[in-house]
Parts: sequence; structure tokens; C-alpha cells
Amino acid sequence: MEPARVTEEEAGALRQGIQEFNEGFYFEAHDTLEEAWRGIRGAHRAFYHGLIQMATGLYHLTGGNLKGAESQVSAGLKKLLPFGPVYLGVDVSSLVREMEEVLGAIRSARAGGGVRPGGSSFPRIAFDPEGLAGRTAGGAEK
Repeated sequence: MEPARVTEEEAGALRQGIQEFNEGFYFEAHDTLEEAWRGIRGAHRAFYHGLIQMATGLYHLTGGNLKGAESQVSAGLKKLLPFGPVYLGVDVSSLVREMEEVLGAIRSARAGGGVRPGGSSFPRIAFDPEGLAGRTAGGAEK
């Protein structure tokens, strides 16, 4: 899918949300991305929503809510799949692959056949900010 143009605000939220996600601040990443998502229209709205659901799922997982984690990660994966392999500088394919592994571990733990995944093994979002270059309204990054 060809990346759409994003506003400077949306690009800033994406950068900040990814940083928070990668630092393990899943609740904050959710909030940052959701604030931008509310104003987004067009195809990339689902992309932001998928990232929000990944962060929410990992937040639930860190709190021991396996049912909530499974629900959010599963829904987020469905939203992100059409945006691979790379969208707006995000390596969607790697994120999807890693989150599918987390989802499998969650399902196994819920069924009593596995150990809940730990925080040190949580995926990080591979992000190249140059993927946003020329994609912001006005055509240039600050």
C-alpha cells in the first residue's frame, strides 16, 4: 500500500509513539498515537489504529490480562497486515512477525500450555524516519 501524506502532527506522534513503545511505555505510546489517530482520515487511519492496538495489547500483557492482550494484538495484526512490508518508515513485516510470536505465546499461556511472554522479549518497532520524508503535508520534514 502506498503511504499517504501525513500532517506534521501525525508524523510527530508516530515518532514519539514508536519511541515510547520501544522503551516499554505501552500506555503512553497508546495515548500518543491515539491522540493523532482521532483526527486522521484516510487509509493510514487503520495503520495508526493497528499500532495503538499493539501497544494496548502489550500493556495488557504486562498487567497480566492475557484475554485483553490476545484481543488487542489479534485485532491490531489484522489492521497492520495490509501495510507491509514497510509503511511510513515502519518495518511492518518484522513487527507483524514478532507480534504473531507474542500472540502465539499468549494463546499458549491462556490454554495452560505455556509461559506468559516476558517484557524483555517484547518486540520493538524498527523505524526509519527517512520513510516519512516527503510524506508530510508540505512535502518536507523539519
